[in-house]
Amino acid sequence: MAAQQLEFEFAQILPDGTGYKKRPKNPGESNRGELKVMIGVDNKGNTFPMGVWSDKSWAEIGTAILDPKDAAKRDRPLADDLVVDGEPGMAEGLEHLADGVQRCHWHLPRDLGYSMWKDEAPLRKRKMKSKQLSQLMAIELPKGSVDEISEKDKAKLLERCGKVERELDKFIEDLGAKGYGVAANYVSNAKRHLFTYLGTWLELGIRCPRTTSLIERLMREIGRRLKKIAFGWSESGAAKMARMVIARILNPKGWRDHWEDRKEIAGNAIIIFQGIEVIR
Repeated sequence: MAAQQLEFEFAQILPDGTGYKKRPKNPGESNRGELKVMIGVDNKGNTFPMGVWSDKSWAEIGTAILDPKDAAKRDRPLADDLVVDGEPGMAEGLEHLADGVQRCHWHLPRDLGYSMWKDEAPLRKRKMKSKQLSQLMAIELPKGSVDEISEKDKAKLLERCGKVERELDKFIEDLGAKGYGVAANYVSNAKRHLFTYLGTWLELGIRCPRTTSLIERLMREIGRRLKKIAFGWSESGAAKMARMVIARILNPKGWRDHWEDRKEIAGNAIIIFQGIEVIR
């Protein structure tokens, strides 16, 4: 499935993953499975499934889609931007697929609270710092196309970005000074991928999402089907179910047409409703 997409170039690639209870192959084996999904978005906002994988690392998935050696030979990457939520190994395993990496602006402040929890920070401090980070890194793009923006306004955007980056450095220093080393390291690692969307818009005129909300709906539906409606999936069964959910959401017309063809009724069936009998 993924190999067929190699010649298709995307504006963005959005990956995500979710856990599920799988059926262990051997006695004593863990029943925790990991399902990973990836979709592509073109310049018009159309979405395309790129693949579903069960119990594969992001590095293995990235190589399966496009070998890093082959990626280096291409005239341009498979996508302009890779939008990630910060899951360990995700950006590292997939970054060769895109020209830039954009960290999710929703996950970062939310997960900062978890990092500060590891640093044993009190709840009040965690909430305060998460809110502060969310407000600090917000840089809104002007309405309209990039061609409609004056060079002066573009320069102001870049100046604003530089100022925010300097304030982020102070934010990171403050975390470290207060003994929140895990949190400081977390924000520091994410900082270089926070404003890719700004560069993509200024250079290419393409609006890159700052959050992974586009794929979140897919993952909620997949999670509902795998975790709440049933469990004990085989690895292949979980992947097949995820593909069905993706096809139904991303291509509802194609999904309906597929099942209309499968029914093979062709107007030859007649259903006559005769009534309801009530038994007391």
